[in-house]
Amino acid sequence: MLKCTFTSPLEKHEESGITGIFLRTVEGDIGILRDHIPIVTALKAGSHVRLKKDIGELRFRIGENSFFKFDQNEGFILTGSYSLENDY
Repeated sequence: MLKCTFTSPLEKHEESGITGIFLRTVEGDIGILRDHIPIVTALKAGSHVRLKKDIGELRFRIGENSFFKFDQNEGFILTGSYSLENDY
């Protein structure tokens, strides 16, 4: 399973038990599954980050100046702002 942490200047949110992370970078869409190679990339402002779980999917909208880092089955999203758009 994967873990993903969203961090903004005002708050921090952590999700675990994730089977896949799907996001839009400035270069295109990518999907992250267990044991993916380490990656650091800029994210497209205003796009969605989708976290797949066994019980459904969480969708977050991210703000400006956002970056994604993945290493050792943990994703980190650093962003100016984010919001949860659905709750399963």
